[in-house]
Amino acid sequence: MDGYSIKDIIMSTRKEYLIIEKYLLELKKLTLHDKNVRDFYYVLTKFKYVFEKPEVQCKVYPNPLTLKGLKHYLNLKLFCNVPEIASYISCYKNNNDNYIVRDNYHNFMIKKQKEFKRIVELILSSQFANSIKYNINYQNGIITFDVTPRNIGGIFNINDKNKIYYNYLSKNDSLEFNSNNAHITEQIIWQILNYKIPAELLSSYHIELIENSVPELKNVSLKLDNEKSKKLKLLIKENKGNIILK
Repeated sequence: MDGYSIKDIIMSTRKEYLIIEKYLLELKKLTLHDKNVRDFYYVLTKFKYVFEKPEVQCKVYPNPLTLKGLKHYLNLKLFCNVPEIASYISCYKNNNDNYIVRDNYHNFMIKKQKEFKRIVELILSSQFANSIKYNINYQNGIITFDVTPRNIGGIFNINDKNKIYYNYLSKNDSLEFNSNNAHITEQIIWQILNYKIPAELLSSYHIELIENSVPELKNVSLKLDNEKSKKLKLLIKENKGNIILK
């Protein structure tokens, strides 16, 4: 099969993910929230079949200790059927060309509108946001593989009962492996990371990133504290140009 390993796909785009993540964190610093918000952060999204345009959204965790926050919390928990108690608010422009972050429950305040606008437009105009094909949803019975603006991951089927869930998260720059039944071993991890995904699923820009990237994982050292663990988090750390998984 003509393709690229999951390891190479992750490592070739990792730096691009981290650049976007840095911009998103800057947006958070420029935003003030009310007491009805427990926490929030910005994310890049790109919905399939919805004009295929990137969008910056604010992910909000309501504060159940306030009356309005509790109402929002219960609405999400009881009626919205969401996987976690959080909602997404779109960043949009008003008639004065200023960005607004607001919904029925929350009204965020932008401290420096000019800087906020500059960063949002840097994100939305980036090749990362526009030229990588997201929502691939590749599956072949052995492995599933998906690329989104926030993570790269999927499921590796050892057999019908044993599955390994793998995920690269740009938010904390880490690879995570989880399983309900199977024991996660070094052999299985490398079997997942070396699995090849068909090249035709990737955009030309994505392939260019892979082809031009340094093989950063060529001399990786990997140590498992407990090979019988069903959950493992591998932090990616740079050491003199090499990437070491610990």
